[in-house]
Amino acid sequence: QRFLDVFLKVCDAVDYAHHRRVVHRDLKPENLMLGAHGEVYVMDWGVAGIMEGPAPSRPTVEGFAARDTLGAGSRPKTQVAGTPGFMSPEQAQGAADLDGRSDVYALGLILQEILTLKPAVTGTAIQRIARNQLGEREPPRHRFGARLPSELLAIVDKASAPEREDRYPSAGELAEDVRRYLRGDAVLAQPDTPWMALLRWVGRHRAGVTVAGLVLLSVAVVVVSGLQVQRLRERASAQQHEQALAAAVANTAERAAAIDARLLRYEGLLEGLGSAAFEVLTAPAQDRPQYWATDFDAGQVPGLATAPYYGAPVSVEHAALLTAPGGTSENANKLVRLHRAMQRAVLHSGEPEGSAWERIAVQGQPLSWVSVALESGLLTTFPGHGGFPEGYDPRQRPWYRLGAESERATWGAPYVDSGGLGLLLPCSAPLRAGGELVGVASIKLSLDKLIGDLLEVPGAHAVIVDAEGRVVVDARDLGLHQGQSELRNQPMERALYPVEGVVETIRTGRSGSVWVSDQELVLFHRLGVLGWWYVVRGEAALLVPDDGE
Repeated sequence: QRFLDVFLKVCDAVDYAHHRRVVHRDLKPENLMLGAHGEVYVMDWGVAGIMEGPAPSRPTVEGFAARDTLGAGSRPKTQVAGTPGFMSPEQAQGAADLDGRSDVYALGLILQEILTLKPAVTGTAIQRIARNQLGEREPPRHRFGARLPSELLAIVDKASAPEREDRYPSAGELAEDVRRYLRGDAVLAQPDTPWMALLRWVGRHRAGVTVAGLVLLSVAVVVVSGLQVQRLRERASAQQHEQALAAAVANTAERAAAIDARLLRYEGLLEGLGSAAFEVLTAPAQDRPQYWATDFDAGQVPGLATAPYYGAPVSVEHAALLTAPGGTSENANKLVRLHRAMQRAVLHSGEPEGSAWERIAVQGQPLSWVSVALESGLLTTFPGHGGFPEGYDPRQRPWYRLGAESERATWGAPYVDSGGLGLLLPCSAPLRAGGELVGVASIKLSLDKLIGDLLEVPGAHAVIVDAEGRVVVDARDLGLHQGQSELRNQPMERALYPVEGVVETIRTGRSGSVWVSDQELVLFHRLGVLGWWYVVRGEAALLVPDDGE
């Protein structure tokens, strides 16, 4: 269903282009991109042409140079543009009068790949072009032996007919035939037999047929009619059951998307911090005041004061510097310039109103700590603070290793902050120059402030679990760990989600639902950014938002 919905959007985009007299000529799965929120993009119009116009002056074929031939001992009369395996016969033969039906042919091949989970045309590049010229395809058989609907196979056959006159006249008509199938109507590519037409009519008039049957049965015997009435009541109850489930699933997916959107925003802040770090490290050094962790411990930093949110003296105007044992303070006069970029990242993570002190030190922001450490052992962290344990080496911290062992921004496991800020979620990114690790930029986010409000579902219990089904964040725990420091920044022990069937489904990578009882169910939806799962349990009626909220 999801892939067919995407396919319809692709057809609509291509149909729009055809109405503007543009033919794509290189439709293939690699040129179809999906966004995080259901957007569909038809990409790479580099070899597109105007219908009934001349071919581009420098066309290309993926995997071929202009001198390559299409087969042994032959050369094309006209250069060909497109990708072997996704070209219509007329396109593969070098025809200059391509129209929208050439793109319809490629859409048919893409639809076959959606149905079978394998390419419609196989072989080497030369073999695929030769098969394209003849309009040959693989027999449409599912990769894992699943049964394929005959209506959709007929649509593929019509869209990918070797002769363009036998295809759908437009991408819009191809899409409409697919929509007929999804509605349960007969498709133009495979008209119904009288028997099939009767079955479809009955399916569209189930209520009327059922009532007529009940009237006849009531005339024959009162007992049987009573049983039929009971069956109708059960059907109505089941329909209400399904409607409640559908609404709850939609609400859960919406909440998961909101969490994903926030996490993407914070990844962007980390990306900006990494860029700022490279900028200051490659710029000439400047003579600026430097405040080391020992200066914070001695109270010798301007603006240093006890922050209600952090429960300790911090500075929202200056970052702290620290050198690990055996490290070097080289580049400290460069790294000190990062404090403004770090302050902006913290401020931009939360509400925009109030002074920097009020927003960071009093209210607290979702982004609680920002750090940049270099391989040389030099660390800068914001808000500026002291209190580091003796022998502190940032390169040995889990957040540093998280970034150093990754190729991009990576989220780690939540832990209880030793400073008393509750559950923190780290995200770290490596700083590399010429493939060599220079350092790591890291942000630590307060889960209470980050997703606490999104996990609060009245009358229900929400958690976040990892890809193995272990509970990572529990809404009941949010706020409970504030002020605790006995775990000393160690990841928490996590138990498997306790509902049978949920863990097994999550490990297959699928979202879904599990009914715990007649009224209570568990819904779970994947968080794309983390690769974790948003899971909520409660009565179906309580999982549906009121008044569209």
